[in-house]
Amino acid sequence: MIHILTVHWKDDRWINIQLDYIKENIKKPYKVYAYVNHIEKDYSDQFYYSNTENIQDHATKLNLLAQVPIQEGAPDDDWLLFMDGDAFPIGDVVSYVDPLLKHYPLVAVQRQENLEDKQPHPLFCVTTVGFWKKYEGDWRKGYKWKNKHSLATDVGGNLLGILERNNIDWFRILRTNKKDLHVLNFAIYGDIVYHHGASFRPNISRVDKNINPFKPNRFLAFCKKFRYLQNITFYYKGKHEQKIKVNNKKLSDEVFEKILGSKEFYKFFQEP
Repeated sequence: MIHILTVHWKDDRWINIQLDYIKENIKKPYKVYAYVNHIEKDYSDQFYYSNTENIQDHATKLNLLAQVPIQEGAPDDDWLLFMDGDAFPIGDVVSYVDPLLKHYPLVAVQRQENLEDKQPHPLFCVTTVGFWKKYEGDWRKGYKWKNKHSLATDVGGNLLGILERNNIDWFRILRTNKKDLHVLNFAIYGDIVYHHGASFRPNISRVDKNINPFKPNRFLAFCKKFRYLQNITFYYKGKHEQKIKVNNKKLSDEVFEKILGSKEFYKFFQEP
């Protein structure tokens, strides 16, 4: 049995899309468990288990979802498949993952394109009930790694810590886009899963800020030396980041329309 664990927050646009792609691409019995916070429509009949409890922290919700099949007595060799609400499979998941789990206890996306992040990412991660129980799996941030510029932590940080402290090798599913509209969003990993990106939060990421850095002119650089003039630099940086959010949101809406228009929209990203 595959226990699919996902989170939808303040937006129900992805629920039926995700469920349709799961049905088409997972050829093994499965159950879907979901947090569906701040969504007016009742989707409880769409899931094996759903919860609307007002919990905001994404990692906490994933940890709680994982405990549901465990507390129900799921066998140790059952799969736990964590998946972001705006992610879904585009290929045969069982044929892809099954041989990998024979050699690795955990198979997950690693977003190296996000300033060389090292942690497993819950947009798509598969392990077993037995592994999660034995090592007390934890998606929360906390454990830090050295990325391209500095120490970082994020969702998946503590899970990376568990893997590294126990010298556990895991399989990294990497970005396979042949065509990129954005360095991080609209991603295909391993030609097996699509991740839209930033659908449930403001559409700006760490890598956005790095690729489009705020570069003050000499006057603003001078202002930064004096506390009473720092508001000038904060103002211009805020305007710059707002422009990034607007542009990313526009592109996100355009790609979403393509998703609605074709079940094979993702082939656009697989062609040079």
